[in-house]
Parts: sequence; structure tokens; C-alpha cells
Amino acid sequence: MAPGMGAISPVKSYTTTDAQGSVTGGFNVTQQGHPLHPGVVQFGVVPNSNGTVTMHFAGEGAGVLQAPGMPTAGPLNNVWIGHMQDIDDRTP
Repeated sequence: MAPGMGAISPVKSYTTTDAQGSVTGGFNVTQQGHPLHPGVVQFGVVPNSNGTVTMHFAGEGAGVLQAPGMPTAGPLNNVWIGHMQDIDDRTP
């Protein structure tokens, strides 16, 4: 197991809202002690004309586990792809 994996991973989460109070997105910021610190994941929720929503995610980090050449870099840098596909597959 890579150093820091499985440990407590503190993250602060924030949401953004529009003028009507609807959640339009947000971001998660890794805190000191998180194995991917420093890092941030930002997301946006965009309503579609048919009543569904599209979610956009973008993340950046400089944690050693995400560094080029680390065996953990690929899986960590692409983790949201699988999560979002799973959500999409389960959404009617």
C-alpha cells in the first residue's frame, strides 16, 4: 500500500449556488494530512433543456502519489472517470 493510503484524508468541501439558491457546483480541497495534498476537484452542474443535468469535473493536484512515473498516478488521475460512468449507468 502506498504511503498515506488508508489514512484519514481530510477534505474541505464547498458548494456554489445561483441567485435562486440552486446548487450549481462546488469544489473539494484536500487538507494537510491528505495523501493527495495539495489538490482540488471542482465540479459544475449544468441543467439541460430536457430536465436532466450534465456534471463537469476537473481536478488538479501536486501530491507525490500523482507524480509522473509513480505507479499510483494513472489510477488516481483517472479515478473520476469510473465514478461518473457508474453514476451515469445508474441514472434513469
